[in-house]
Amino acid sequence: MNNGRRMTVRLGDSEDEVVRSTASALGVTDSEVVRLAIIAMADRLPVGVGEQVAAPPVPPEVVELREALDRLVAEVCRVGVNINQIVRICHVNGWSDDELPGLLGVPGVIDDLVGHVREAVDRVC
Repeated sequence: MNNGRRMTVRLGDSEDEVVRSTASALGVTDSEVVRLAIIAMADRLPVGVGEQVAAPPVPPEVVELREALDRLVAEVCRVGVNINQIVRICHVNGWSDDELPGLLGVPGVIDDLVGHVREAVDRVC
């Protein structure tokens, strides 16, 4: 029997029934069923989850920076969507690409900018 840390877990009626019926069928306690389930589940976790759990917490400043950069990327993407809509309307109205010289390159520039910001976010966070 494990006399380690005590944990309280809330279960719904159906979950409780599964634990109780399994414990009864195996002739063990409810706690033992839960421990066995945890051990069985440990082998099914994706590779790297253990390392992620053991990693030190991310400082709040980094979380705030990442959120700010994510908002920046979202705003830049919105600008790109607006530019694409403008180009589409111009094409619908019969304008040729020659009449939109600077506008056609803007979506590519925005995509590049988003890529650079995402790379920066990944390096920092």
